[in-house]
Amino acid sequence: MRTEIEKRVWEVADQMRGGRFNPSDLLDACVKAGLEIDSECLRALTSRFGLNEVDELLIPFEVTRFMIRLAESRSPQRVLDPWAGLGFIAAPANAILRPEVFDAYANSQFAADVWARLSNAQGINFNFGDGLASLVNDQDSQYDAILSCPP
Repeated sequence: MRTEIEKRVWEVADQMRGGRFNPSDLLDACVKAGLEIDSECLRALTSRFGLNEVDELLIPFEVTRFMIRLAESRSPQRVLDPWAGLGFIAAPANAILRPEVFDAYANSQFAADVWARLSNAQGINFNFGDGLASLVNDQDSQYDAILSCPP
């Protein structure tokens, strides 16, 4: 049974038939159609494509919830997600943990396109690039928690 958001994403995709389109094209069409781009919408959107086209790992919500519960007991104030991808961990973790600083990194153009449109990314400092390299190169950065699903 499809959710309402899944139905809307599929309707937008169906309207685009007639030509080949990529995940960024569908993302743009969903935004133009007035869909709120959040984790639920992203799951529906990315399900239309194979892993090679999306190039991002889809984290099951149960895994995200488990990681957040582990971090919640420590009340971290500075959090890093060095491989944030499409924000499946970062967005809900930031909403629940509410740290002072939440830095997220992704190094694919599609991920950067998504982050520019995410409705549930307020308070997250998104950076386009390699989060691990940034952490290694910046000795002054300190974090209470690193939440991520490495590639």
